[in-house]
Formats: sequence, C-alpha cells, structure tokens
Amino acid sequence: MTTSYFLTAVLIVYCMKDIPSRAISAVVPKLLAATVVFITYKWKHQTLIFILLGTISYMMLLHLF
Repeated sequence: MTTSYFLTAVLIVYCMKDIPSRAISAVVPKLLAATVVFITYKWKHQTLIFILLGTISYMMLLHLF
C-alpha cells in the first residue's frame, strides 16, 4: 500500500519539476494530467490504471496545447 503512495509522489514530482513560471501552455497539460491521476487514483485505487490514464491524457493534452 505504501509503495503506491511513494510511486505516485515520485511521478508527480518528476513531472512537475520542469514547469516554467511564465509559459502557461506548458503548465496546463501537466496540471490537467496530474488532476486526472489524482481523480483516477481516488476513484479506483489501481496503480496501473492511473499511470496509464495519466500518461495517455498528458500525451493527448500536449498535442492540444
């Protein structure tokens, strides 16, 4: 159980480490993908599902913004 919390924290910190303070187009996809990860984890509590949905949503949002 604690491994999934640790893995989630590491993934979120890794994804958010390069957010520039001025470029809103770089911030929006990362924050929306992090929100998808958070909601998916609270909904299903399945590590693989929230990693996959977070990755897929981030890649889709990169192409939109």
